[in-house]
Amino acid sequence: MMILRRDGWPILLLFLGSLLGMVSGLAQADAGEGHHQGHSHEAHVHGVAELLIALEGEQLNIELHSPAMNLLGFEQRAQNPEQKAELVRVRGLLADAERLFQLESGRCQLLEHAVDFGGVGADASEHDEHEHDPEVGHAQAKHSDIQAGYRYRCEQPDKLLSFVTDIPALFPGVASLQVQWIAGSRQGAATLDNNHRHVRFR
Repeated sequence: MMILRRDGWPILLLFLGSLLGMVSGLAQADAGEGHHQGHSHEAHVHGVAELLIALEGEQLNIELHSPAMNLLGFEQRAQNPEQKAELVRVRGLLADAERLFQLESGRCQLLEHAVDFGGVGADASEHDEHEHDPEVGHAQAKHSDIQAGYRYRCEQPDKLLSFVTDIPALFPGVASLQVQWIAGSRQGAATLDNNHRHVRFR
């Protein structure tokens, strides 16, 4: 669960009322899986990540869900110096919202962000405890996911008509970025990759 909140509610809940109806009607063949809000990452398809975007009034929320393998190249807790260095590098990239997202017009300012590395970022004691449970340990090793959330305030939300993301370029493991968006009364979906990074809200 993301730690970003608005009026005491997790940002993820902002999507429940609006995205839930939309997601059920999206073409499920885009990622070869059924999407439903807050749980699409459970399908855990390597090479596929999901980006959820919601513009409500002046508030813009963006959430990224991805298997850890796509971003880090491994799925278990970082153990050697190389993996620990990669964890630090990826954490830095995910914290650099200006590099990840280019918002065209709208005059949007980042207010806060949060990144959850799940089991990959677990401390040693938590990891060791899971190792004693074969089922949990296996799930942790095979199905680690990363979530990142970003909250913006847009002074001119009506002028925010599109945006560009460099996620596929920064993370070559993301071969397909499934985007689901809501902007006021408009909603839609797009599939992005390293050659197609532009989403238009229309």
